[in-house]
Amino acid sequence: DNKTLIKLYPNPNRGNFTVESTEETPYTIYDLLGKEVKTGVLILGKNQIEFNIGNGLFLFKTNSNSKPIIVK
Repeated sequence: DNKTLIKLYPNPNRGNFTVESTEETPYTIYDLLGKEVKTGVLILGKNQIEFNIGNGLFLFKTNSNSKPIIVK
């Protein structure tokens, strides 16, 4: 099984969080209305993400076969 593993922490957070990935893959963060609010590329290992859009719930999605993650 070649499923990409994604770990995101801390969650909830205050706009800065770490994403660990087992492969290089593009990501997109959406608000709950489906609007794209941030994009980037994860590298293999730990990635520091700065995300100061404001309070709320957001969807973190990669182009890999991993499930979307709700970010608080």
